[in-house]
Order: sequence, then structure tokens, then C-alpha cells
Amino acid sequence: IATSRHVNSRSTQWPRITDADVGRATQFVPLDQPRFVPASSAQSMTSESLVLGLDWRGEARAYPLSMMWFHHIANDNIDGWPVLVTY
Repeated sequence: IATSRHVNSRSTQWPRITDADVGRATQFVPLDQPRFVPASSAQSMTSESLVLGLDWRGEARAYPLSMMWFHHIANDNIDGWPVLVTY
């Protein structure tokens, strides 16, 4: 979705894209507002697990590939800023 106006407000409501917007059904279910745990508490992760890493504005996040392989899209929020992670 493109816009011609400059957006600099963190409170802007960004539209969600649905199956109807795309015009086709999809087998992938986007992950909205993922929950995070400390690495030491991540029971399904090992030292060999692969992740998509994000370090933005002092906030570090890890999105496990095993989760992203299923969802393909994670709609996240960091300090009020919308973030889309895709694989």
C-alpha cells in the first residue's frame, strides 16, 4: 500500500492486508503481535536454531525460522512503531 503523504507520527493506524485485499486465499497465517521470551527461557530453541534478527532503536528481537517458515509474515510493534518481518 503506497501513500503520497509523509507520515512521521508513531500513532498512525496502518491498514492490515487481508485475503480479500490480495484477491486470493492463502495458506499462510500472519503472526500478529508476537510474544517474546528471554533466550534462556525459549524451550524449543537450541544453540543451532536459526533466527531472523532485528536490532532497531535499541530493541533486539529474534524471530525463529521454524516459526517464520509457517507464518511467513510477522506484524510486530516496537516502541509504538509498526514493523513487518517477512521470510
